[in-house]
Amino acid sequence: MCMVAQVRVYDVRTGECSSAFGLGSAADVAVHTVLVLPDKISAELRASSSTTSSASSPGASSGPLVLAVGRSPVAHVVTLAGAVVRTLSVGSPSERAAGLDLVAAALSPSGGLAYVASEDGKAYCFDLNHPDGAQLQNTFSVVDAAGAGADESAAPLAKRAKRSTEVLGLAHHPHRNLLASWAAEGALRIWRP
Repeated sequence: MCMVAQVRVYDVRTGECSSAFGLGSAADVAVHTVLVLPDKISAELRASSSTTSSASSPGASSGPLVLAVGRSPVAHVVTLAGAVVRTLSVGSPSERAAGLDLVAAALSPSGGLAYVASEDGKAYCFDLNHPDGAQLQNTFSVVDAAGAGADESAAPLAKRAKRSTEVLGLAHHPHRNLLASWAAEGALRIWRP
């Protein structure tokens, strides 16, 4: 049996699923993060995307937009009907072809910046408000690729390095320009992006 990974939108009052969709062309990608964009950012993105066909599809003119991230090298800003408004791609074309997957995401408090982390321990900062679409602003490492946790000294070096680059999550401080990352190595790091 083949399971198709979907984002499902439920009505809180009735508990019924009002819509379901896959992520862009990768409908079989496991979705792990869905973040609701603030209304102001949603309206700005809709206004700047009003000439594209995806923004004129059903459900694109009202309701919030969400940043949907799955295990693929691409994240999507989508409507609740599944219409893609923006696409955020990470890594070089060769890294994307080799299967560089996204594993975590966070939004700045204003919702204008999206941070996504890849399985190789890098974080990518995208400006969602850029008139030419989501623009990559910065890339930085969010894990210690060389070190391992204190209790892992007996583990082989290659195994320690692989585990240390496994990002588990990202979170942005609600009022300050601080980003937290945590990884399989057990460390929580605070960043000033």
